[in-house]
Amino acid sequence: MAATRIPGFERVDAALVRCGIGIDASELQGLLAGYLAAGGPLTASDWLAPLQLEADARRVAADPDLHDLFEGTREALDDGEFGFDLLLPEESAPLGERIDALVDWCRGFLSGLALVPERPALSPEAQEAFDDLTGIAAFSVDEGEQDEDALVEITEFVRVAVLLIHGDARSAPGRGTRLH
Repeated sequence: MAATRIPGFERVDAALVRCGIGIDASELQGLLAGYLAAGGPLTASDWLAPLQLEADARRVAADPDLHDLFEGTREALDDGEFGFDLLLPEESAPLGERIDALVDWCRGFLSGLALVPERPALSPEAQEAFDDLTGIAAFSVDEGEQDEDALVEITEFVRVAVLLIHGDARSAPGRGTRLH
């Protein structure tokens, strides 16, 4: 079976508007990834309720872009080839917008982790990555300090940190190899 392709940032943002969900695409994928990384159980038929987002579950389930976001994110996290990517605005978007989206993504991820009541303990390495994500989520950048290369490096760091945290949760004692 082919992997589900995650729709682009603009398509997911438009789907969120169509479904009346008051969150942006980056924060939503971060929230979803955090919940899944911590071992939270979600189903495609009603995955926003456990994330504490109010929405019409039937409308969300019927939206192909939100369905593909859910399935694609879940599959990518479980992909042994490290194919997981963050849902951020395209490179053609203004740098400040992309930086803000990365910060929102990290905030969503940390919130998603926090929503899982019985998440496993993290290894020292994963805890350090978690602490770094907390710092990124609290970050603010002045326009004069924006740096394209730094954004690329930080984005890659976040991607790897998420995979490390997810890997810890998957291998925690008492957890199966599949958390969803």
